[in-house]
Amino acid sequence: DDYNTATDQTHVGVGVTYTTGAVAVHANYGKYSDVAGVAGTSAKGYGFAASYDLGGGAKIHAGYGHTNGGANTWSLGAALSF
Repeated sequence: DDYNTATDQTHVGVGVTYTTGAVAVHANYGKYSDVAGVAGTSAKGYGFAASYDLGGGAKIHAGYGHTNGGANTWSLGAALSF
């Protein structure tokens, strides 16, 4: 139950990916308006990600994200598909 706290919240986001050979890079941006239904509040952030295809269904991924609240996130991982 959301207790009607986010009924007026809106989100807009955009992202773009470019792939060449085994490398893919991605960038995105998003913004929330009227966060949790509170008029005039906002939160926004951006992120970057990259992946490298190792072949055989294995990829390495890395990412970075930042919010206007000062939070920075990093990620590193592997993806396997069979």
